[in-house]
Amino acid sequence: MTRQGRCYILALEFLIKNELLNSYILIHGSVEARNPEAKEKKRIFHAWIETDAGYVYEPVTDSFIKLEDFERISNPIRIKSYSTMEAFLLANKNNHYGPWTEED
Repeated sequence: MTRQGRCYILALEFLIKNELLNSYILIHGSVEARNPEAKEKKRIFHAWIETDAGYVYEPVTDSFIKLEDFERISNPIRIKSYSTMEAFLLANKNNHYGPWTEED
């Protein structure tokens, strides 16, 4: 199964599976993504994990990248951050993995 377009579910699953070992924060925001056909970037909504050690877990590529490199490459805009417990409760309450609105 492709990982493309599944960042919200993949990020939340990774967060919940790994929270006991690390201090991770789930971020919902937007990034500049490269369109392979047009070779240009466009801004898309996205979810990722930031670590207290200065790394980002990128759920679509299933890899870690230094926060400074992620910022340089993706130009992220952070809209909302969630602890594991906050994300877990919102996902259960709303029956979806995000993004969540203020009304949620």
